[in-house]
Amino acid sequence: MKANTNLLDYWEAWLTWWTITLCPIPQEIPWPHPCKIVLDEPGYILYRFFPDDGRDNAPFASLLAAPEAGHTGNCMALSEEQSIVRMVHDNTIGAVYLKVSKDATMDRKNEGFDEFVDGIRQCVKKIGKPTIGIGVCQGGYPSLITEALYPGTFAGLMLVNSPVDFKIDGGPIQKALDTYGYGFYEYMVACGYGLMDGRWLVAGFIAMSWQKRIEDDGPKLFEMILRKEAGKLAKYEDFRRWYYKTQCLPGRQYLQTVKDLFFENLLIKGEFAVHGRRVNLADVRCPLSVIYSEKDQITLPRQATEVIHYVSSPQKAVFASPGGHFSFASGTSLRKYYPPAVAFLRNNFLAN
Repeated sequence: MKANTNLLDYWEAWLTWWTITLCPIPQEIPWPHPCKIVLDEPGYILYRFFPDDGRDNAPFASLLAAPEAGHTGNCMALSEEQSIVRMVHDNTIGAVYLKVSKDATMDRKNEGFDEFVDGIRQCVKKIGKPTIGIGVCQGGYPSLITEALYPGTFAGLMLVNSPVDFKIDGGPIQKALDTYGYGFYEYMVACGYGLMDGRWLVAGFIAMSWQKRIEDDGPKLFEMILRKEAGKLAKYEDFRRWYYKTQCLPGRQYLQTVKDLFFENLLIKGEFAVHGRRVNLADVRCPLSVIYSEKDQITLPRQATEVIHYVSSPQKAVFASPGGHFSFASGTSLRKYYPPAVAFLRNNFLAN
């Protein structure tokens, strides 16, 4: 902290800190890159990013699937630097698409994984060429499930901080499940009249790491303001605006995820069913890259990486990022650690 900081500086910093932390303004962050909507369905939107990049005739495209965790999909491109969309575009030769879910309304409360998988397949059909799928967290295992049920959907698949073995090594989420029981999650959906309110999810994530939240939102933020670190502060505010801009999930889909995957781990057991069929991960044969974050407390490392022991993909690789769960929105991680995972799939496709 600067030695010549005076009382006025402290007062201004205090007012700024108060405005940011105690008066949050949740809002959608505008996309930092040019894009256009190519598919607009009741449950999701498919964007084509950098539409004038001249890549429409490239041999393959990439489809990113945003997380389904009660937020908007803007975490995929918070800024020019904090953008997994940009990273994928810079490390492939094809067009880049992004699927983001809409705020669920009452007429969608009974949608489940059947509709989720259908949406992914519709996006690939709309793209109309070999597609590399890149699923981030709750966008990852649905992409994997889709490929297992319908082999050949993807020409390659990348899972980013996405759990597949949901119970291995425990972790804060499993501890919460054991503490509250399945009935608690049913109650939350009942409170939303069949929808899962994203505010419940945000509250849960905060509760899992409340000590770090206090540190980040308290002394670290205050010192950032006092030092007038405008760049860091802008990133913090963008993240905060996105984080508190919540949206609802279809209750049936949410409870399927909680019960069948997080509680019973049916995907690993080969007992998870979609469209009346059991999902067999051994049916996944496309090239697979998995990236996990070493300090992730939401998806523990082995919860993400165990998938390589269940798929039949001849080409598969695991990559690590040293950050936490949101490394996919970290400029440093996206520059240093994510490109090799994308290049692995790109090079496999071009070689074959």
